[in-house]
Amino acid sequence: GDALRKPLNALVSCGPRGPRYAWKRDMQRLLAEHHRRRRLHRSYNDMVVLALLAGVGGDLAALEALGIKQHNMVVNEVCPEALAFLRQRFPDATIVPGDVRDPRVQHDVLSACAAKGGATIATAGIPCQPGSSAATVHHADDPRIVVGQKAVELLCRSQPRLLVIEDAPGFKTNQRKAYDDVMTAVKKAFKCVETRTLGAFHCLLPTGRNRLFIVGATSQRVMAAFTRTVHQQKLAVKAGKRTEPTPLELLKPYGIPRGVKGVFYNHMRYAKLFKGAGPP
Repeated sequence: GDALRKPLNALVSCGPRGPRYAWKRDMQRLLAEHHRRRRLHRSYNDMVVLALLAGVGGDLAALEALGIKQHNMVVNEVCPEALAFLRQRFPDATIVPGDVRDPRVQHDVLSACAAKGGATIATAGIPCQPGSSAATVHHADDPRIVVGQKAVELLCRSQPRLLVIEDAPGFKTNQRKAYDDVMTAVKKAFKCVETRTLGAFHCLLPTGRNRLFIVGATSQRVMAAFTRTVHQQKLAVKAGKRTEPTPLELLKPYGIPRGVKGVFYNHMRYAKLFKGAGPP
């Protein structure tokens, strides 16, 4: 839209001084930061990422921004709409469609990883609905629990150096047996295992949405970097530093009408419960 078109037009038509919106910035500092990041990104060039239950690939976009190449990504998803977006957004990635409970899909995922030299980083956002505290009931036989467990087992079988699993914090208390099963599988596969809860407001988002991260690593050095980063994010909030924009600040570039003082969105606690007996 116009929010992106205007700065792009200014960039294309600018003179030697650069676009007007950058005149107050120190060009040498910007170039130094650019070169620093390029040097950092070179270390990610050969890393292979496996993403199961990938959704629309938010974690893949973040990893790509760090320097990981699309041709080193193996991606699994079952939703046709999400698959269509993934193929458009990550055209060079290896997409393995299908249900992670299917042995043929599991075989294809592992084969794709092996063809790239093995997974370095493995991620999954396992279904959060069965354990989320936003739900009013938590059935132990919810079929989505098995989906998450099979995804974790497959991630561990890929033998990555770093494993990152994301779920709702309620998974630990509302589905205790399933949580214990996942932790047992991860601890068997990794020397170092940690769990942390991190709020979206810690990460530059205008919401208090908390998420549980289960992380496995083959190196204590890697694990220490993870726990240190989470701790620093939380300390910034406790110190009173703003780590997120308000919803209005976030939406302002997209043309919020004058006079609007707030944005409301539906609460999901009383959304319809999943009642299907087959695959979700």
